[in-house]
This record gives sequence, C-alpha cells and structure tokens, in this order.
Amino acid sequence: MKWVARNQIVALSLTIIAAALLVSPAHADPKVIVVNTTNNPVPVQLASGSNAPVIVRAVDSPAPQPFQTRTNITLAAGVFGALPSLFTVPAGKRLVLEFASTSVFMPSGQPIRILHVGINNPSVANADIYPTFRLTASGDDIYSGSQLIRLYVEPGQEVLVDFERPTTTGTASANVTLSGYFVDVQ
Repeated sequence: MKWVARNQIVALSLTIIAAALLVSPAHADPKVIVVNTTNNPVPVQLASGSNAPVIVRAVDSPAPQPFQTRTNITLAAGVFGALPSLFTVPAGKRLVLEFASTSVFMPSGQPIRILHVGINNPSVANADIYPTFRLTASGDDIYSGSQLIRLYVEPGQEVLVDFERPTTTGTASANVTLSGYFVDVQ
C-alpha cells in the first residue's frame, strides 16, 4: 500500500512540474498580435536606455528634400528698391522656408526701410528680416542678421525678396540666404 501511495505522489508531482513547464514564459510564442479599432487604440510605451535609442520617423508625411539659395540685390544710385523673384516652386512640390540670413551694405547714415521675404500671393504674409547695425567701414554701414521664419510656398508660386531704402543716394546691397525643404504634394 505504501508503494501505491508513493507512486501516486511521484506521478502527481511530475504532472505538476510538467504543467508548470508548459505554461512558463520561456516556452511562450514571442509574437503577440493585438487587433483593435482606431476608436480603441492599443497604448504603447517604449523603454530604451541611452545606449540603445529608439529611432522614430513620421510615416504619414513625405521625406523632406533640402533647399537653400542665396542672392545679392544691388540698388544703384537713384534706385529706391527692388523686388526680385528668387525661385519658382516646381509642380508637385511645396517649399517650406525655415531660415533667413542677410548681410546688408548701406551708404553711411542711410537706414534699411524694408527687407522681407515674400510670396507672389497677396493673401500670404511676408517674413520680415531685421538686420542689426554692426559697423561702418569704407563709407558703408554694415548690417547683418539671421532668424527663423516659416513660409509655405505652393507649386507655381515665386519666392520674392523686397529690399527698400528711404533715399536713393549711393549704392546699397543685400546678400540674402534662405533655407528650408521641399515636400511632395499631390
């Protein structure tokens, strides 16, 4: 009788150990598939150390394509201002302008009246640039500045720079650099 009871205890113990091994996480399938509707999204939390950063990208927006241009605008003696077209955005693209920098050379004592980046669309605001006076050298007052801007230029629209002064004495010039990126549009 003792042998039967002992064999039953051993059999029961082995059954419990086998069951525990079958449901242990070491044998679980590593794939987890969760199906939820957009009204009930699955919350996700990422945990990563500084030596293993999580790479993130926007999958719902097209890749940006870099853009940069530079121009020089010269106002000869007798000329009050200029509004040159720098660039026309090609079909299928949108230009996002993000940064403007400038260096301006004015006849001594002559201030800058207007310096701004615009679009040939009167319903869109311009981005004013405010260069700071730096020094006077060789008869010119020298100004420079840079700033963040945000202009969206649609396909077929032109990027313009308006440079004006209050008087027409002497020669003035402005070097303007713009940078941003293109995105594809339908």
